[in-house]
Amino acid sequence: VPAALVMSRLSSAVQNTMTYVDDPGEAVKAINNHMCANAVEGRFVTFVLAVIDVMSHEMRLVIAGHMSPLIRKTNGKLEEFDEDSVGLPLGVLEDYPYDVLSYHLEPGETVVIYTDGVSEAMNREGALYGEERVREFVKNSKASATAMGTALLADVRKHADGRPQNDDITIMTFGRNA
Repeated sequence: VPAALVMSRLSSAVQNTMTYVDDPGEAVKAINNHMCANAVEGRFVTFVLAVIDVMSHEMRLVIAGHMSPLIRKTNGKLEEFDEDSVGLPLGVLEDYPYDVLSYHLEPGETVVIYTDGVSEAMNREGALYGEERVREFVKNSKASATAMGTALLADVRKHADGRPQNDDITIMTFGRNA
């Protein structure tokens, strides 16, 4: 129940903030301050906010304690943001100054954002799916953004082989067609 309360509060804060704030850094700072002021049992949240200009294909994003999104380039190589650009999770420190990162999406590139429930999915023997396996899957996928997300989830479920998940599993994929 506490996790559900945190996510409900976060969802509301994001919707309300993004209605009035255009700058991703200022938006995440405001969301963070809200989460700090309304903390539920000292919980924090890792978070990625990505804003894409559909005309210029410029993506501006803030990473708050979350692992870097993976960007699959058309040649199959992966690009990730440096760990130094990752700020604190939401709800840890009020008025934290988050860095705004920029990336220009090229035709055919796919962005994959996932929660640690993907990389930490365990099979019956206790082996984790792992971040490196996520990277290799994304790097070797020839699928569209939508199909890649669906295929990655199927591969995680195949790895777990019926073992109940111990954390949320969320995968978001999007890309630029032209």
